[in-house]
Amino acid sequence: MLIVKTPVLRWLGIASIGFGLLISPAVTGSWLEVALCWGIFGAAGVSLFLLSATIEATEEAITVRRAFSNAQLRWSDIASASLGGGNFVLYSANGRVSMPSMEFWAGPNRRSLAALVDQKLEAVGVTIRWTVRAAVHVSSRSPNTSLERTRER
Repeated sequence: MLIVKTPVLRWLGIASIGFGLLISPAVTGSWLEVALCWGIFGAAGVSLFLLSATIEATEEAITVRRAFSNAQLRWSDIASASLGGGNFVLYSANGRVSMPSMEFWAGPNRRSLAALVDQKLEAVGVTIRWTVRAAVHVSSRSPNTSLERTRER
């Protein structure tokens, strides 16, 4: 099993939330200024934190684990793949698995996992395309959340 994480996104999210907390007392204006401060730094921080992921891949499937969700897709089920807006999205007939794109991946298995992705996509005849659609598909939408469930069918 190859595993990578996206710590840059997680730490930028935490730093943004921390900065919002730090400057909130300095904002002495109206409630609108405080709301704007939190709207900018708080929302950005929470978004980045929630976008961070742990990506695991085996010879059978790729799994994306986030703070509140897990999604898994078999390599053989992949119909297309796209990159855009910092997202890497794998599409199947049953849904999609979205993850941060490879430039955010970190860990000793980073290159090995990228090579495995290329190898598995080539095996099913899929090329990665740059699309605007990938930027919009931030969350995964896949009913096949575990290999065990799909094996029962």
